[in-house]
Amino acid sequence: MVKNQLEGAGMKTAVYFGGTFDPIHQEHIRVCDLAYNEVRPDKLMLAPAPDGLCKRAAASAEQRLQMCRIAARDRPWLEVSDIEIKQNVRYSADALFHLLEQGEYSKIWFLLGEDQFSTLPQWRGWERIVEIADILAVRRNGELLFPENTARAEHLLQQASARVRWLDETPAAVSSSKIRKDLLEGKRPQGLSDTVFAYILESGLYKGSLLDRSAAPAILRKAR
Repeated sequence: MVKNQLEGAGMKTAVYFGGTFDPIHQEHIRVCDLAYNEVRPDKLMLAPAPDGLCKRAAASAEQRLQMCRIAARDRPWLEVSDIEIKQNVRYSADALFHLLEQGEYSKIWFLLGEDQFSTLPQWRGWERIVEIADILAVRRNGELLFPENTARAEHLLQQASARVRWLDETPAAVSSSKIRKDLLEGKRPQGLSDTVFAYILESGLYKGSLLDRSAAPAILRKAR
C-alpha cells in the first residue's frame, strides 16, 4: 500500500529529521547541510517533537519550533515542520505516515544518527518506517560508535529490505545538554548561532541562566 501511495505522489523528494532540538545548535545544521548535499532533496524538514514526548525538554514545543525557524532562515531548502506537534505524534512511523498522506513527495529519506540507527529495530513501528522511507544514517569520522548494535540493526534492516545510505561527518564537540549547562552557568555557549542565542536571552529560556537579557539586541545587531 505504501509503495502505491508513493507511486501516486508528486515527484518531489524530502528528508525528514526529527528531534528534541532543545536547543537546536550548529551541529544539527551541519548534519542538515551534509544530508542536503548528499541527496539534494526538494525539502529537508526539521520536525521538533511535541511536549509530552520530551519529558526532559527545558523549552516548550513552541519555543523549540521557533528556535528551529530562526536557525533555518538562511537555507531556503530547510523547512521547519510542526507536523509532530500539531498531530501530537508519539512515534516516528506515524510522523512519516502523516507526511506520506500529504501526497507531495515520491521519495522520503529518514535522517538519523548512528546512535539512533543502532536501536531502530527496537522502535515501535520500525517496519513501517523502512517501508515508507529510505534511511540516511550519520556516522562520526567514518567510524561506528556502537559497532555490534549497529551491525545487528543493519542486518535486521536488510532482512526487511530497507535501503540504507551512510553519511560521514567530522563532528564538533557540541551538544544541547552542554549548551543548556553553559547557559545555566552564565557562559556563552559554543556551537549556538547568535540569532538563536539572542532568542534564548530575550525569551528567558533555560531558567537559572546568569546571562543578561539586555545583551540580546547587541547580539542581533552583530549577527546582521
